[in-house]
Amino acid sequence: MVSTLRILLTDSILAKGPDFIIVGTMKSGTSTLAHHLSNHLHIHLPPKEVHFFNDEKKLNKGLSYYDELLNKNRKKDSVLVGEKTPTYSYQDNIAQLIHESYPETKLIWIFRNPTKRSYSNYLHALKNGMELLSFEEALEKEKVRLEKNIFYGYKKRSIYHEQVSRFLEFFPKEQMFFMLFEELLAPYSEEHPLNDLFRFLEVDPEHFTYKDEHKNVTKLPRFPALMHHGYSKLGLHKFWFTRKVLRALNFAFQKPGAPKLNQHTAAELTQFFKPHNEKLASLIDKDVSVWSQ
Repeated sequence: MVSTLRILLTDSILAKGPDFIIVGTMKSGTSTLAHHLSNHLHIHLPPKEVHFFNDEKKLNKGLSYYDELLNKNRKKDSVLVGEKTPTYSYQDNIAQLIHESYPETKLIWIFRNPTKRSYSNYLHALKNGMELLSFEEALEKEKVRLEKNIFYGYKKRSIYHEQVSRFLEFFPKEQMFFMLFEELLAPYSEEHPLNDLFRFLEVDPEHFTYKDEHKNVTKLPRFPALMHHGYSKLGLHKFWFTRKVLRALNFAFQKPGAPKLNQHTAAELTQFFKPHNEKLASLIDKDVSVWSQ
């Protein structure tokens, strides 16, 4: 950690860095949000998640390299540049790394009904060959599995107040913008929270073109065991040809969709998240009662 911070601080004079970062939360609409921000004339984001602060190899290349990632193919009329990597919100040392490098960057959060986010996170793992258990089995074994891999924290990653608190140790709340996924999906109007976000970023909403598009629609593999074995056991995703074949077998002509969440499981999760949601609401001064409806 100390050596990494030293590398970043030494390089910081050379790189302007991001005006804003969408730091979280995963499976809460960050891709859709980034899509909308990219449709503002004066805002540029890289098309893919950057994963700079949580990738040791990228970190060791320094902040000038980060600047290259941010500004590659930058839009001609853009005045702001940002990125989105929702994994940042969940990993312990990221808030400090960002602050040590860019203490004035603005942070954007988007939260989703935690029960739905947890299930969506599970489906994402199933899709990518990381999961074979049922959702209920995965929840039952989550505590043990977390000791080996933090990305099995489907429930843990939906405890939002813990993630925000981690960033508040380094950044003032005034430097953060909070939005609900449910708000983002509302019909666009002058009162839409996207316009509040543009004002927070200090760009004119008039230069935004709204395009209704939902990103990262869920598609599940035809052969989950094959995906799991190919990705998690054999590492076939590391080679472009085997990755292409594996994904074609599982997703070619596959229609979007997923099984509905078991009602009993949903009720249990809703009850579990209730006190955590109350802590989040108090922490960010935002009404999250829509998650109880």
